[in-house]
Amino acid sequence: MVEQLTAVDPRVMDGGLAMELSPRVRAVVDRLGAQRLGLIGQIDADGLWASEPVRTVAHWLASRERVSLGSARRDVRTARVLRDHLTATAEASRAGVVTPEQVGIVVGIAATSQARLEALTAVLESEAASPEGDGASSEAECEPGDGAGGAVEGGPTRPRRGEDVLLGLAGRHSLRDFTRIARRFAVVADPESDERGYRLASEREHLDLSPTIGGYHVQGFLAEEHGQLVRTALGAVMGTAEPGCTQSPAKRRAVALAGLARQALDEGRFRSTNEQGPAGDRLAEGARAVGEDSWGARDGSARDGSPAVRPHLTVTVSWTELTHLLGANTAARADAIPATSATEDLHAMNA
Repeated sequence: MVEQLTAVDPRVMDGGLAMELSPRVRAVVDRLGAQRLGLIGQIDADGLWASEPVRTVAHWLASRERVSLGSARRDVRTARVLRDHLTATAEASRAGVVTPEQVGIVVGIAATSQARLEALTAVLESEAASPEGDGASSEAECEPGDGAGGAVEGGPTRPRRGEDVLLGLAGRHSLRDFTRIARRFAVVADPESDERGYRLASEREHLDLSPTIGGYHVQGFLAEEHGQLVRTALGAVMGTAEPGCTQSPAKRRAVALAGLARQALDEGRFRSTNEQGPAGDRLAEGARAVGEDSWGARDGSARDGSPAVRPHLTVTVSWTELTHLLGANTAARADAIPATSATEDLHAMNA
């Protein structure tokens, strides 16, 4: 069948025939991909891959199937979750009830912590409490085609779990709405997980600036929020590269970072000192100064009482006196200066 389909050049097909075949081919490919994930899970569980000179099953997969290591690792992780926890999702995927995108949402959003996995695999309370043998017990089982992501056709019935409810919603909502549903489920099932991840990322944050031969070496790690903030600021300073620009993006980012530092110092919103206070206080102070850039402009001082602008001298003269001084200076010269020159001098001073 595969040979017959691929032997025909799609360019010679009628548009209507192509419209009919494309969804069918996609459905077949999706179901075969689901079966492949099941095979990967079995390969991982069997451990026979370890007899070959590879480090992990992901390395074996990347070598045998000629895919990137990152793609192989994602497939192995998905296969393990489906094999060990989300058996209903694996069955529905092989049956073509859910798409690979929906499986990715369940695995990548709803099953990202132990508490969320327990919520997905837990039997629904209302159905777990139903007595066996009565009419309510039949409703507590997933029948084929019940629309709730239960057992596939021909498979055994079983109590409904949170996973089944989520799969049922996948069949009734668009991919975008199902993503929101999965995120909401993740928050309700384990509200501390996201905050825990943020705290761990915040604890890992660091920035090392070490002098070395001919310059400084920069190395560090930023949490997602701070990384996006820095990246957006650097992008705003860098702008779009002009045609013929030979500088690499890394070079332009380095120049943009230096430009941001120079601009912050020129504005005088930070106190220049060699004193090193507590790291937490200085970090919080810097964050407040960055987030409240108009604070010092209102009262002329920074939050710590230091001047909000760099030392400068302002001289105020009237327009009449200024033109008189310029006229006297012009008359004192040997060659008369055109009137436009004085205007240019005024513009230069104003600039």
